[in-house]
Amino acid sequence: MGEHSWASGHARIAVRRQASRALLPVIGSVTSVDTDDPVFALTFDDGPDPEYTPEVLRVLEAHGMHGTFFMLGEQAARHPDLVDRVASAGHCVANHSWDHQSLVFAAPSQGRAAWRRAQITRGAAALGGAG
Repeated sequence: MGEHSWASGHARIAVRRQASRALLPVIGSVTSVDTDDPVFALTFDDGPDPEYTPEVLRVLEAHGMHGTFFMLGEQAARHPDLVDRVASAGHCVANHSWDHQSLVFAAPSQGRAAWRRAQITRGAAALGGAG
């Protein structure tokens, strides 16, 4: 990888971190964690999916790894067995809202705060005790 690619990659990371820190008070989400430890996080979004989630679980188990599954309430309500399977395997299950509409860019006419709460509340309800 050339120096330009490395530099532009680090610039993108810096911009993402700044944006994440700026949005944290707005959306109330953890978007990064500062650590000196050489760690990484495996995250999987928008499931559970009946085709891909079991395969991801199989690969993670084969390698003795765990991940965080950010699940949509809409999908979790359709596949509660997969929510339970992910949680039972020791993975973290997290709320990714009800249907993935942007929580940041909701139109004010929608009653932004109430709409945002409904997205999060419905998503959490679908995850039950797993999320």
